[in-house]
Amino acid sequence: MAENLRFHGKIMGARMSKTADWWFISITVEIPQEPSFKRAAAVGIDVGLNRLVTLSTAEGYENQAFLKASLHKLRQANKRLHRRVQGSKNREKARRQVARLHYRITCLRQDLLHKVSTHLATCYGIIGIEDLNLKGMLKNRCLARSLSDAALGTLLSLLTSKVEQRSGQVVKVGRFFPSSKTCHGCGWRWEDMDLSDRLFVCQNADCAYHHVPQDRDHNASLNILDEALRLIGLMDQAVGGTGSDEDAKLAVDWMEDQKSFGFEAIEDEAATTRGVGLCLHTFYYINWSRFAFYLCHSITKRTPTLSVHWRYSLCDSTSTYLLVVLLHATNIGFV
Repeated sequence: MAENLRFHGKIMGARMSKTADWWFISITVEIPQEPSFKRAAAVGIDVGLNRLVTLSTAEGYENQAFLKASLHKLRQANKRLHRRVQGSKNREKARRQVARLHYRITCLRQDLLHKVSTHLATCYGIIGIEDLNLKGMLKNRCLARSLSDAALGTLLSLLTSKVEQRSGQVVKVGRFFPSSKTCHGCGWRWEDMDLSDRLFVCQNADCAYHHVPQDRDHNASLNILDEALRLIGLMDQAVGGTGSDEDAKLAVDWMEDQKSFGFEAIEDEAATTRGVGLCLHTFYYINWSRFAFYLCHSITKRTPTLSVHWRYSLCDSTSTYLLVVLLHATNIGFV
């Protein structure tokens, strides 16, 4: 065998398979059940196509879109396949090349989904998710390929099984629950919100987040968490790190400093990050002082006077003038 068995126990059986010119053997091993332990942390999850997963704890996973990234190579390989004479050796070689490309895309996607689901199931005991109508969404011709590439159904299936295996609980929120249109601070609802609106701005004057731009997916994940805890009767359970009144005050102060510089209100998403591999990163759309720190570090590649745990890259046109304002608002210095 190419590698030793990863588990020790009684071998129950084996199964051989062939995929894209590679032979595999799957061995079933009976092992004792690991002792389960409960984790008190709860989290809400909003899944999507731009960001695969956005957590209520301000973390997220980017959607790598492996099929989209390999689409050009796949089209070229299919062209070579259809130009070969049927029954020839060259056609068989071209067919194997197409099969290897498809298998590589599948392996990359499965690797990402397993890493994401394992991390979430290990860190959180209660996970709130949306009960999406994925079959109905696949009927949309404009989104069918992107949805299939993201494999949201596989992700939710893996997450559910791994959480239950670790004695956790997955709470499904109704698909008609307006998580994206509702402010998590006061409950005000933006009825006319469209898919193109990537920032949620609460219009309730009594809300701590009044006129404070919030990331749409992050706001939705917070609402999903609240609804999931309500469904299981744990509304008082708190999840630290986001949504505090102190963070909202920081955002309001930042907006006042922005107006003093003469800039207009931001109408686009402030900044996003994209990495390679697992792409675990943090979205600090409310705590602008930390957000400014990440912007400064990613542009200058120099370490600010505060501690850093992640490295970021910018991919937004508004980040250039935002940096000047954020530096002024937080008084960050460089060493």
